Amino acid sequence: MLAVAPLWVLLWLALFQTPRQSKRLPADELAYIEAAGARIEKTPRDDSVKWSDLLRYRTVWGMMLGYVCRAYAVYFFITWYPSYLVEVHHFTLKQLGIVGAIPPFLAIISTWCGGLFSDYLVRRGFGLGVARKIPIIGAMALASTIIFAAYAETTAVALAFLTLAMCSSAFAAGSVLSLPADVAPTEAQVGSVGGLRNFASNLAGILSPIAFGFFAGSGPTAFVVPLVATGGVVALGALSYLVVCGRFEPLPAAGVAVRRGVRENL
Repeated sequence: MLAVAPLWVLLWLALFQTPRQSKRLPADELAYIEAAGARIEKTPRDDSVKWSDLLRYRTVWGMMLGYVCRAYAVYFFITWYPSYLVEVHHFTLKQLGIVGAIPPFLAIISTWCGGLFSDYLVRRGFGLGVARKIPIIGAMALASTIIFAAYAETTAVALAFLTLAMCSSAFAAGSVLSLPADVAPTEAQVGSVGGLRNFASNLAGILSPIAFGFFAGSGPTAFVVPLVATGGVVALGALSYLVVCGRFEPLPAAGVAVRRGVRENL
């Protein structure tokens, strides 16, 4: 598997072409791509706004904290979820592959629905910031119900709450992933804002599996403490998007005020 990534890079370098370089792209399709606003040619790098400038804004910090909290729950499903079903609910390998696949399968659909819902709010006249915050905050608050899975007396009830939590987290994903493009001062900083946020979320990717492994016990109550903690973390994430983040709009490239020791968006 380690050889696949270098091979893919070599193939990409050998085969990749920009739309204007491609001889197989029809002229009308190239015109359509350019008319839609796609960046066809490489543009000069804009270093007018640095990471240190972006970190002066509370919205960026709120996005980082909120994404950490969401990722904390997501990494439970990526790492310990199968073990939870096997150890607590005594799933066989076959049950794990069929019944255990229900929450992630529904979460795929929920991700799509979350993006459509945000677009629907925009079409209904809501501002972009509100159209992002409603699905993010509402869905993450609902995802905190993962707490109840810890106390479920039956497998069906536990799976119901796990499905609700996973689908709710996924519902928020479309809006969460759009935020760097919404708040970056210019398009040149979209990658930087997204990179800062993703860096923070991967800290949760390190912490969450360790915390579950450390606090998980054995028997029916094996995962009570880490699941309850996860619900609290997700609720904190919803609060971060509600309170810490400012309005989801392009941040000013310059001009940052200090109030009560906290950097505020002008």
